[in-house]
Order: sequence, then structure tokens, then C-alpha cells
Amino acid sequence: MTSTKELEDTLPLHDPHQDCSGVIASKQYPIYSLVAFNDHELSQLESDINKAEDSTHQSVLIKRPNFSGSTLRDIFEHHIQLRNENKDIHPSLFIVADQRDYQAKGILIVDLQVMTNDPPNVIGVLRCGYADADLYCANLDIGNVSFIDYKEEEQSLW
Repeated sequence: MTSTKELEDTLPLHDPHQDCSGVIASKQYPIYSLVAFNDHELSQLESDINKAEDSTHQSVLIKRPNFSGSTLRDIFEHHIQLRNENKDIHPSLFIVADQRDYQAKGILIVDLQVMTNDPPNVIGVLRCGYADADLYCANLDIGNVSFIDYKEEEQSLW
């Protein structure tokens, strides 16, 4: 399994494109896949995330373009374009399936605006269970839980 540190190394250190402050919690969290899932499997991924017990049902699958065999950086660049074109998409949080067996091995949460003591904010990547992905995004969005807290939880669980 690829470590989140290895995946973080494929992204820039910060989001140079725009300031995402002032985000409201009603935005949709895009779900991308680096895995070659068929349409049924992609629908199942979206359903699994949104039907979890604590889900906010705000996650939406992005089927096109197909990112199987691509890099996390490719998804990052597409997400920047998508958020600029679609105001319903959350500008700084998204979900990535990077393993075929996401139910056992988890999925990634990418946060383009992780707060640091010194500007600029940095991009963070963490692994969580698929059933927690939507809730993690919501908690990060409204500030209930910090990225660092979730990152520490990731280290103990994964």
C-alpha cells in the first residue's frame, strides 16, 4: 500500500490558485478514483461513502475524466479547474480512492487548506475508513476537528 507520505510528495506544498476562506458547509465533497473501477463499482464507492452511519450525504462521485493510472497531482490539477467552474464543489476538500479494496484499506482525504502557524497554508493528505470520509470532510470544513488530530488518528489506525 502506498503511504500517505509518498502521496503527499506528489502534490505541491500549498494551493497557489486561490484563497478558499469563507467556505460554507453546504458544498459537495468530490470523490475521485485512482483505481480502474467499472461504472457499477464507482457507484458502489459513492453509495458506500454516502450511506455510512454518520455521513452528511454531501459527497459526489466525479466519473470523468477517468483518473485510473494517473497521479494524485493529476486529480489536484483537475480539482482546481472543477472548483473554479462549479460553485457547488467544495474548493479545498476532496476524497480519493487509491486502493481497489478501499473497504479494508481506506481512502484518502485531501485538504488544500491545512492551517499552519505561518502562511501559506499547506496541502494535507490523510487516510481514513471509507465510512468516515464524508464526516471527516464535514468536520474539517466546519472546524470541529483539526487536520492534525485526524492525522494523528491515521497514524494509530493505519
